[in-house]
This record gives sequence, C-alpha cells and structure tokens, in this order.
Amino acid sequence: MWYCLHFCYHLVVVQRNVAGEEVQELKWEQCKMEIKVLFVCLGNICRSPAAEILFEHHLKLLGKESLFYLDSCGTGGWHQGEKADKRMRQTAEANGLTIIHRARQILQEDFSKFDYILAMDDQNLKDLIAMNEAARKKIFLLSDLSEDYLSQNIPDPYFGDMKGFENVFNLLNKVTSQVANTILHKHF
Repeated sequence: MWYCLHFCYHLVVVQRNVAGEEVQELKWEQCKMEIKVLFVCLGNICRSPAAEILFEHHLKLLGKESLFYLDSCGTGGWHQGEKADKRMRQTAEANGLTIIHRARQILQEDFSKFDYILAMDDQNLKDLIAMNEAARKKIFLLSDLSEDYLSQNIPDPYFGDMKGFENVFNLLNKVTSQVANTILHKHF
C-alpha cells in the first residue's frame, strides 16, 4: 500500500535586529497540517476531558502528538469554565496524567473547525447531529472508531462513586488507544 503525504509551504518574512538595524529575510516554512479531534460529553467535566488526555497520551506514546489538535466540550453549558470533576482529575492523576481543561459548551464554529467530533454516548451523538445536520459525516460515536467496542456508550460516572470514575477511565483508555490507531491509519 502506498501513502502520499501532502505538505504545504509558505513564505515567511523574518525581521531581526542585527547591530541595531532591521533586516528582512525570506524563508520557506512547512505548514503545520493537523487532524483536529473534538471529544464531546454532556457537561465536559468527566468523560470528554478524560478522553482528550488519554487520546493525547496514546499519541505521545506513538510519537504522533504533533499531528493533532485536540479539545473537548459538552453539549450543555452547566459547568462552563469549571475544572473537570475532582473524581476524574484524581483518577487521571492516579494513572500519571493531569487534566487541566476548563469546561466549555460546543459552538457552531466547532462543526467546521474539527475533522472528527466524537460523542461519548448515543444521546450526545443525537444532540450533536440535531445541532448541525450538515456536519453529520464528521460526527461519530467514539467507540464506533474502535475495533473492540463498536456501538458502546461510555457511561456517565457523574452520579456514581469513585469506582465508576475508575471504570470509565479504564474503558476510555482502551477505546482511545484504538481510536488513535484508527485515525492514524486512515490519514497516514
């Protein structure tokens, strides 16, 4: 199988101050071509920020994190500006990862900005499609891009105990690893 990677270049004017004089230099720089992935749950304080950092973790293990732009959000705005749920932050930290994300609600511009919009469950998937039917081809249930977890909802641990957060984190770890490989194989 052959892969063709396309790179773009643009001309950059660099201004430097050499001996008190301004000098202009022309040089070609490679454009950064990123795959943009958005993880979406209900309030953006449990599942989607965890999915974002786990996906990034798997990309780092593969040395591919520079190829991606990642973010997460919620379909609802109840927790806008808040840190991720303390229990999810603690679970992430117990696994060597840190969630620094602040919750935000999805915006209409996200539907054009991102290449993949990944919903944590069927209800969020339906809500996302209802918000922007034209973006349907880039909206997926997260697990539908995995090999072993097709059509599986990622349960919301918000009303449960710490064990529920640990279970969801472990499930997301497995699913995001497979999703990262799926997207990488599609594009590279």
